[in-house]
Amino acid sequence: MIRKVYIAFLLLISCQNEESKKTSNHNELDQLIIDARNVNNKEIGEKKLELAYQLNNNLANDSIKSRFFRKISCEYYNYGLWETYYNLTKENIVFAKKINDTLTLGKLYYDLGDYFYEKNINDSSFYYYNQALKAIPFHNKEKIRTQFNIAKLYLNENQLIESEVQLIKTISQAKAENNVRLLYECYSVLGGVQNGLKNYTEAIKSYHISKNYLNKIPNDELYPVLVSENYNNTANVYLDMKDYSKAIEFYQKGLNYGNIRKESPLVYSILTDNLTYAKLKSGTLKSPDKFFEALRIRDSLDNKLGIIMSQQRIGEYYLQEKDSSKALQHFSIAYELAKQTRTHRDQLAILKLKKQANPAKAAKYQEIYINLSDSLLLEERNTRNKFAKIEFETEQIEQEKTDLAKKMNFILILSTLTVFLLGTLYFLYRQKVKNKVLVLEKEQQKSNEEVYNLLLTQQQQVDQVRAFEKKRIATELHDGVISELFGIRLHLERLIFLEKEVDKANVENYLGKLNSLENEIRQISHKLAEETAFRNEGFILLVENYLDEFENDFAIETDLLYDASLSWETLSNEQKINLFRIIQEALTNVRKYAKAKKVTVSFGLNNSLFEFSIVDDGIGFDVSKNKNGIGLTNMHFRLENLNGNLHITSTEKGTTIKGNFPI
Repeated sequence: MIRKVYIAFLLLISCQNEESKKTSNHNELDQLIIDARNVNNKEIGEKKLELAYQLNNNLANDSIKSRFFRKISCEYYNYGLWETYYNLTKENIVFAKKINDTLTLGKLYYDLGDYFYEKNINDSSFYYYNQALKAIPFHNKEKIRTQFNIAKLYLNENQLIESEVQLIKTISQAKAENNVRLLYECYSVLGGVQNGLKNYTEAIKSYHISKNYLNKIPNDELYPVLVSENYNNTANVYLDMKDYSKAIEFYQKGLNYGNIRKESPLVYSILTDNLTYAKLKSGTLKSPDKFFEALRIRDSLDNKLGIIMSQQRIGEYYLQEKDSSKALQHFSIAYELAKQTRTHRDQLAILKLKKQANPAKAAKYQEIYINLSDSLLLEERNTRNKFAKIEFETEQIEQEKTDLAKKMNFILILSTLTVFLLGTLYFLYRQKVKNKVLVLEKEQQKSNEEVYNLLLTQQQQVDQVRAFEKKRIATELHDGVISELFGIRLHLERLIFLEKEVDKANVENYLGKLNSLENEIRQISHKLAEETAFRNEGFILLVENYLDEFENDFAIETDLLYDASLSWETLSNEQKINLFRIIQEALTNVRKYAKAKKVTVSFGLNNSLFEFSIVDDGIGFDVSKNKNGIGLTNMHFRLENLNGNLHITSTEKGTTIKGNFPI
């Protein structure tokens, strides 16, 4: 016992240690990822991520491993290590498919959409965002975020109406989820869409709503930067409206909010460049120094789109100053970089400016402009078609999934109804059969009782005839034979005493014999009369006769043991019938299977319980395997009807059936 307790204790400790080890591994992984996020040294951060990757590979739980893989890859994204981020995400997609982790798979598709968005490969980004929409469940924040990113893609591709439609849907869902941060972003992008559609009043209204949502999350770590961006976006609308004083006012607000230069050099460079350009357009700019300051910051951040903008605006400054040479120099730099980044709209804008700076080549620039414009229109059309095709295929797949789900639901409902109907029919059929069986059992019970009553009546009639015959014989013996013998004795006595020649010895001998005969006949007569008066053995005789016939027919010795004082009138006919049938069934089984030489049937009374046993010396049987046999089932059923119990034991030396029921 002590040994078992010790083993159980060791197993418990082992399980606790294993669970503790798993928890420790998870905590260590989390800490490595957090350290990599917060460390200032990029190389140290990368080493921590590599270590986390190796540790994650050793985890046993595939689902947890997949989620940690995604956390690690997201940190590579934050470091700007795009290729590592891309490769790890692709690897994790294969792994998520293998373990059928649909939710993680959808999030990984979302990550690839982000990757291609950063790479400015919008069609691939659109494809993976749509894959994410298919995989991520509806009530999930990343699904709503994916829809928002698709809206931004439409805006980038100048598909403003499509972007507006996506934003309206996203806003509705974000409100339902009370996602304040996403609502801020949605209204910011919607402001850009309205500005592109030249709905300036609506654009300013959207930026105002965006600012209201932003004020609800003042604890956001990017709050100061986001406020400055909001001022910048609002100012851009006023710039397009040519309301330069308002534009300058809001650009200035953005620059003066918090310490934007430290918080986000990129946003600071955008605001500085835009403010300087607004002053240029208003005619109040005195020096291009701020243009160059913004350019230096953008160059240090490798912000190519920002560099294009800075070079273009510096060129515009020199063009306004009538310095065509310097203007063309900056326009050319901006144009080449726009070609590299495939930003066609910037190329078109710069070509217009180059025509103004160099009228001699205006025709050449115009030709390039027309070709590029046609190319841009074609590309926009192709992109629009690609987006539409991807969206159509996604909707088609979703519709197919919906149709399939409906079919499956229909099949499930139909199957359920069919099973229910068949079950009901089967239940009704079983109930009908059961009722029929009950009726038949009642009829059989009634028939059995009638048969037994007939047997008992027959036995009683036989007993009455026997009793009558015995009484008749006793009467005849008493009134006839004994009387005659008495007469003979008197004659002989007379002869002895009256006739002298009679041999007295012989006569006395005859007289003694006659006297003995008289006494014997008297005893027989009295005995017969007594048996007739006191014997009550109808049921016992029925059992004895059955056992005698059984013994004679099958050469199996039988023995009947019972208490002679037992009053059989205390048993009802139903009890006697069932008891007799149990004896019949038991002896039938003995005859068929037991190969027995002797059977003993016993009756007795224990308080208010009538007890019986049937014992044979046969080969026995396996009670557990044959307990559902018809014969044994009938025995149990009969005793259950009498509120009794039946117990059967069997070995290779014989079988014992014991039962009892209350009288």
